[in-house]
Amino acid sequence: MHVLARTALFALMAGVSTSVHATLVNFDDGWTNNTVIDTQYAGVGVTFSSPETFVAIRDMTTLGSGYNTTSFPNAAFAAFDGDVQGTLRIDFAAPASSVSFFAIDVGDSSRDAKAYDSFNNLLETITVHNPGTGPGIGIIDPVVFTVSGIAYVTFGQGAVYIHGDGSLIDDLSFVIPAPGSAAVVAAGIFGIARRRRAPACVSS
Repeated sequence: MHVLARTALFALMAGVSTSVHATLVNFDDGWTNNTVIDTQYAGVGVTFSSPETFVAIRDMTTLGSGYNTTSFPNAAFAAFDGDVQGTLRIDFAAPASSVSFFAIDVGDSSRDAKAYDSFNNLLETITVHNPGTGPGIGIIDPVVFTVSGIAYVTFGQGAVYIHGDGSLIDDLSFVIPAPGSAAVVAAGIFGIARRRRAPACVSS
């Protein structure tokens, strides 16, 4: 490849790589206890919901000693329907990668974190379970998905359940590629190749 063409290609690739970065949602944006969370973070590419109930903020300082989270004071949780906690659903504005969060206070009851693509195909399941720890107060488990192309994630009840048990999430992190990044690279490569193939002008 010609030196100038190779330099241009490297510049395009460098521009794309610098446009991609991780977004962190720690829920510590001044929300008060029990604030319903749905579209407040749509501007950074993520929304929250629960098919059974709703998603809300929990100010951990209101729960007394023993409870913990990765970044005080807030975490997020799906509300209860009676004694059963709802499923927390996280939707991304575009397919995401490097998705992770911390599961807060998962104990005897197991919780399943599931990643899906835009066609509702299950990509990966991560089960969080700390048997013999009761409600799991103060336990923090990292949940890290290894797949990409994640359209949405659910965090809901697993196979083991004890009535009244619940859990939360904190420090959600994800990467959504900048819109048009792939198109910019493709256009650059096509332009470089086209210039290399173009014949020399012939004067009459």
